[in-house]
This record gives sequence, structure tokens and C-alpha cells, in this order.
Amino acid sequence: GQKSLALDTAIGMWQLLFAEKQWPLVDHWCQFLQ
Repeated sequence: GQKSLALDTAIGMWQLLFAEKQWPLVDHWCQFLQ
């Protein structure tokens, strides 16, 4: 419920932050969080 919604929001924020920095592990990090 609410926790997964917050997680989706957090993942979206991580992707936005690290897309600018070209961090190659962002996809792995998001999979880890899920």
C-alpha cells in the first residue's frame, strides 16, 4: 500500500538524480530496493 507507493516515488527520485550523474548502477540499485 503506502510503503510501496513511497518506494516507487523514491525509485523515481533516484533515477532522476543518478541519470544526470550517469551512475551505471542505478538500475541495479532500483532492483535491489524492490
